[in-house]
Amino acid sequence: MFITRFPDVQEALSRPDIFNVTYAPMMDPSVGPFMLGRDCTEINQRDKGIMRAFMRMEDLPAIRQKVHSLANASVEKQIYTQNQIDVVSTLSRLVPIQLTREYFGFPGPDLASMFRWSRATQYDMFHNLDKDPKVHQDNIDAGQEMRAYLTQLLPQRREQLKNGAPLEDVFSRLLNSHFDNGTCRITITHDADDYKQRIASSAASAR
Repeated sequence: MFITRFPDVQEALSRPDIFNVTYAPMMDPSVGPFMLGRDCTEINQRDKGIMRAFMRMEDLPAIRQKVHSLANASVEKQIYTQNQIDVVSTLSRLVPIQLTREYFGFPGPDLASMFRWSRATQYDMFHNLDKDPKVHQDNIDAGQEMRAYLTQLLPQRREQLKNGAPLEDVFSRLLNSHFDNGTCRITITHDADDYKQRIASSAASAR
C-alpha cells in the first residue's frame, strides 16, 4: 500500500500505533536497540530527547554551510579532473559520510570502511524486503565492526577532551555530559557497551 496525498501522510504519521515501523528485527542484531525501530516506547521518547539536546537547532546554519562546502569541493574536484560528476558516490553517499565525521564526530577508521558500513546497514534495514540472509549478515558484521572501532575511539576521544581539546561535535558533547537517571547522576560513558550501540546506530543512520 502506498500513501501519497499530504493529508493521508500526515494522518499516518500521527498514528504510530497503527502505522508503525518494522525496522527493529534488522537493527537490533547490528547496532542494538534503537529509537527508529520503536515508536511509542520509552526508548524512543528518551533517546529523542537526548538527540534534540545534542543535535541543536542552532547548529543548522553551520551544518548547511558545511554541507555546501563539502559538496562544492567534491563537485569542483570532479569537474577539474574528470569533466563529469558521479552524483551517487561522490555527493549523495560521500557528503553524508564526511558530515558524520565532522559534525557527529564519528570519522571511522577509513573512508572505505565508512562506505561499506553505510551500505551494509542501510540496505538490510530499509531495503531487504526479501529477507536475504546474506544481506542481513553483512549488516550484523558491519555493526560488530563499528562497535569494535568504538572500543578504540572512546578512550582516545575521552583523553582528548581531558587534555582540553576544543571539540564540539555530537560525540564529544555526549562524552562531556551527565544524565539524571532518577536516582543519581551518571556519566554516559559509564555504560560503554550501551553507548557504543547508540553511536553505531547514529553512524548507520547517516548515509
